[in-house]
Amino acid sequence: MGEPRFEDPTRLLLRIENKLLHQTVARTLLPVENLQIAEDLDSEADLDAAEHHRPDIALVGCTVPSNYLIANIARIRLASPGTRIIALVPQVTAELTSTLRAVGVTELTDLDSTLEDLLGCLRRTRRAPSPGRLDAAQVQAIRARLQCGHKLSAREREIVDLVAQAMSNRQIASKLRITEGTVKRHMRNIFAKLRANSRIDAVNKATTTICCHLPVSSGSHGKVSVKSTCLGPLCDYFDSAQRPPLSA
Repeated sequence: MGEPRFEDPTRLLLRIENKLLHQTVARTLLPVENLQIAEDLDSEADLDAAEHHRPDIALVGCTVPSNYLIANIARIRLASPGTRIIALVPQVTAELTSTLRAVGVTELTDLDSTLEDLLGCLRRTRRAPSPGRLDAAQVQAIRARLQCGHKLSAREREIVDLVAQAMSNRQIASKLRITEGTVKRHMRNIFAKLRANSRIDAVNKATTTICCHLPVSSGSHGKVSVKSTCLGPLCDYFDSAQRPPLSA
């Protein structure tokens, strides 16, 4: 029995938050004929790939359901509207399926999938219609999911970003050249604004860990550039009246 193959040449962009899982999926799919994989682990390089190479499919995943997934889906939808998206999630549920379909995801698959399952999902997605530009309902769904992080001030988002890097309050204080007491005060405000019950919960709700290199700004002809350190600019974009024209 020969190696698996696609009938038509297919460009696949991988964007999986867990590096080990990302590399495992990339190596597993590498022998598949007619499947070209862009799997650079750098977020900015991935976004460049989405914008310039216009992949047929993007496989976006996370090991813990969070706004990580929604934000990366939003970034890819903005950079490459014709790219079909597969969400790789810990467990496919009816609620999660409804949420991700609402923001333009074509297919979902879970971490228990076999290679045959994943290949079948990729083939179905390749045959599916192109999603096109974000429509008004999808923009609203994304805004609803991302707005929690937008409650934070620039300094609070910066602190959550450092918390996501497993820094202690003392390390954050040293990094930002502020007192440890000031960091604690910011953390109390962050917990209150996000209704978080732990540092990990705050990171998940603010979703700053996945927004490296991400400020979103409007350019000529409504083009969106994506490059900063926090979720706020992405929320600003979806809250702005200056978004690129939506599809009818």
